[in-house]
Amino acid sequence: MCPQPRSIKMSGFIDFLHPTHYSVSQTPTTIFMETIRFLMKVNAVQYVHRVLAHELLCPQGGPSCEYYLVLAQTHLLKKDFVKVEECLQQAAQMDYLNPNVWGLKGHLYFLRGDHAEAKACYERTISFVVDASEMHFIFLRLGHIYLEEKEYGKAKKTYLQACKRSPSCLTWLGLGIACYRVRGFLTETVWTPLLQVEKFLVMDFPIIMFWHIIVTSCSSFFQAGRQLEAEQAYKYTMKLKLKDEVLIAEIHMLQETVGFGNPSF
Repeated sequence: MCPQPRSIKMSGFIDFLHPTHYSVSQTPTTIFMETIRFLMKVNAVQYVHRVLAHELLCPQGGPSCEYYLVLAQTHLLKKDFVKVEECLQQAAQMDYLNPNVWGLKGHLYFLRGDHAEAKACYERTISFVVDASEMHFIFLRLGHIYLEEKEYGKAKKTYLQACKRSPSCLTWLGLGIACYRVRGFLTETVWTPLLQVEKFLVMDFPIIMFWHIIVTSCSSFFQAGRQLEAEQAYKYTMKLKLKDEVLIAEIHMLQETVGFGNPSF
């Protein structure tokens, strides 16, 4: 089980085009591009193409790397992956070393389900000296891929970077899972991120995810003979209808090994 960054609302992802995000580009900004950034920030994507047309005709504007990145972003929101790829090819031709190009390519591959290519793009993005616009999503998705591929050491490092930059429920949860998978049981190193997760629950994340990882970590409760905590975690998780069959099987195997943790025993 690992946190699912794909399920995050796209409103945060649209922050990709915040005015400060294109500092890597030295191209003078037109009033139309400033307008586009504002429209994207307030989720008024339906008006962006009209302003892009004005940007294209503006003497100070015209097609640029940022222009194609914005266009690619609008197509990505519509899941028109073919047009996204075309726009990114144009953007890469104009500024091959722009981290935003590689970050957006990573998102394209991630949403397509090609996690191998997404990982390569994300790793290239974080290797640049200058950060891409929205590093938070890049770290989340790269960490998610590492967890899926059982590269737990890399996942831990990635989520730790995300926690330092922009802590959230997902970053702490990912760090907790990675630490647990590296250690194989619940330690103070694992528990600290999980306590941070609890602080975010009321604000922006379903409580079920917290109980998922608590139950996954029940091996520590089992090892310490903490039957009450193990059973409470299991009870709440089942009440919230955990659907991860692999995780459920792992929990049941732990319960059978120690002989408790499931109130039905």
